[in-house]
Amino acid sequence: MDFMNDLKTSTHPVHRELEQLVLFKKIMTHEITLEEYKQLICYFYGFIYPCEQKILSQHQELLLGREKTPLLYSDLVALKCKIEKITLFSPPSTTFNTTADIFGYLYVMEGATLGGQVMLKSLMKNPQLPPDLATHYFNTYGKQTNEKWHVFTQLLKNKMSHQHEQQTAILSAMRTFTSLHQWLQMSIGE
Repeated sequence: MDFMNDLKTSTHPVHRELEQLVLFKKIMTHEITLEEYKQLICYFYGFIYPCEQKILSQHQELLLGREKTPLLYSDLVALKCKIEKITLFSPPSTTFNTTADIFGYLYVMEGATLGGQVMLKSLMKNPQLPPDLATHYFNTYGKQTNEKWHVFTQLLKNKMSHQHEQQTAILSAMRTFTSLHQWLQMSIGE
């Protein structure tokens, strides 16, 4: 089986579980309130910031140009959220032991930019939200999203050429989906 198909197939169940969280459904049905949106951005920051810090300390070159923390920080400032009060997710020490672990995490985060475009359109149609809503995170790459995704998947295929690396990346992606789901579920209180 093709690595990318295997990666997508293997992560599909945990990806679907994550998409079923109430706040994501509320985004898609135009029901999310401004306070809920602020909380969601805080939760994303709490998860992504520590993960990116760990990657930057190990393999900065893999994250260059893909950082989500500055976008989330920009949204938090615009939304007038108190960043110092945000609880941070503590990634398990085993999460990023290898380059393949990092690529598994990046697969989830880069894939989220595709879903972010769909959510952005829905957020813009929500009458409960201000028209100048801070959406830097959901609009990570803007019109270049598909191109950036294609470049990332090519890099992923090229770098994960051995079956062992591919399996490690798949397991890391599954762990990332599961950890993010658990983190959001715990933070939201579902």
